[in-house]
Amino acid sequence: MHVDRLLWLIPTLPLVGFLINGFFGNRLARPTVGTVAVLGPAVAFVLSVLAFLQASAGGHGHEAGGFAHQVLWQWIAA
Repeated sequence: MHVDRLLWLIPTLPLVGFLINGFFGNRLARPTVGTVAVLGPAVAFVLSVLAFLQASAGGHGHEAGGFAHQVLWQWIAA
């Protein structure tokens, strides 16, 4: 499994959980709010660990350091 394509989920999942609880938290049941609050960061943590393990093992097509690198946008073309 290539975690490279899922790196954007690491900051996004906790943010989505925050937004769900922020906007709909008082309408949801208390256990649901707790589940949403824990699930986003927990899945982001698992993805972070998988990305680290993939990078430390050499990964797929990474540079010599084995670091995961994902370009989201290019600010200045140089």
